[in-house]
Amino acid sequence: AGRHDPECRQPFPWDPGKWNQDLLSFVKSLIALRKSHEVLRHGGYARLYSADGVYAFKRTSDAESIMVVLNASDQTRSISPNVDEVGRGQKSILLGEANFPGGRRGNHLTIGARQGAVIRL
Repeated sequence: AGRHDPECRQPFPWDPGKWNQDLLSFVKSLIALRKSHEVLRHGGYARLYSADGVYAFKRTSDAESIMVVLNASDQTRSISPNVDEVGRGQKSILLGEANFPGGRRGNHLTIGARQGAVIRL
């Protein structure tokens, strides 16, 4: 059950009492988000930003545009994707946390360390 590389070769813990309930809940919320927004399943894809441990991309359809921002670094990061890509319309956070210092109509946002956000554009 792991031996020299603990955790990577352990069998699945079939006892639900041993499951990480927070992780399970989070994965279920991601599944529900993907099911409720077709653009996350079939929309066009465009990379918006990639630097300093932050990656942002946009999924687009005729009906909706969604931006996903992921900060893998251990520091809060600020990004400013191209305003032509994200627009100046009101943005709403569907999942996660992000701060829009200039308001939710701008293209500048701050995202915490090791955080992610799904944002409707």
